[in-house]
Amino acid sequence: MKQILLLIAMLFSYNSFCQTVIYSENCGTPSTTTVVSTYTGWQNNGKQTYAGNADVRTTVPSSGYTGASGGGNIFITNTAGTNCIISGINTIGYTGVCLQFGILKTANGSNGSNLAVEYSTDGTTWNALSFTMATGSGSSNVWTYIQPTCSCTDLPSVSNLRIRFRMASLMSGLQFRIDDVRLMGSAIILPLHITNFSASNNGTINTLSWISLSESTKLFVIQRSKDLKEWQVLAQTTDNAYLDSDLDSDVNYYRVYVEEDNFYSPIVGVLSQIKRGIVRF
Repeated sequence: MKQILLLIAMLFSYNSFCQTVIYSENCGTPSTTTVVSTYTGWQNNGKQTYAGNADVRTTVPSSGYTGASGGGNIFITNTAGTNCIISGINTIGYTGVCLQFGILKTANGSNGSNLAVEYSTDGTTWNALSFTMATGSGSSNVWTYIQPTCSCTDLPSVSNLRIRFRMASLMSGLQFRIDDVRLMGSAIILPLHITNFSASNNGTINTLSWISLSESTKLFVIQRSKDLKEWQVLAQTTDNAYLDSDLDSDVNYYRVYVEEDNFYSPIVGVLSQIKRGIVRF
């Protein structure tokens, strides 16, 4: 149900913010209250890393804004330093990157500044994002969807962006809940150098082929991955094809890099002969 609601949200009104969903996390639905660092029910479990001493729980599920997924949410208790850190978000290839999330506070007097929302490119230096919540009677225990701002124009384009939610200062009775965390941005359109990139398996050999649209001779760097995270350089060639006979995995992913233009082809995945097929991205 949470995934269906998330898809509906992506098709609705977020064009008023940014255009493309780079990363989204709806916190899943934990069977019991669980510390974020040990919780395995994340929407992106295994893709991103979640650390900290906050927890995920199902009480007071998100509601009231377009795309509220309900279920679990991150709970920041009224203890200084309570935090949740999300790491491993790749924003390379996007501009105008911005953070959005659902938030609930439990004290009318807080304008949200007690919660530090920060980003980092190295896990050491943290940069604050600012936002303001309504105060006064009836402003607590209400879910709202916000987009914090920063002193820069937008968040950086890096391979490992980190986001941290942290209780920075205390107020009597104040706690926060976070859900439906998203990073949005506009994809950078790169010059098209490669088209019709394909791969096929023939027993112990994967055959790669593509068409170069460049008028000049380019040096193509063939890269392979087993998990879409770590990439190994296999060879460099000026041809429009490559044979990979060193197969040691049921599925291998490939991309072609054109160093002169800092351009990556689309990724294709090839299954072994036993599980023959093509996976496209």
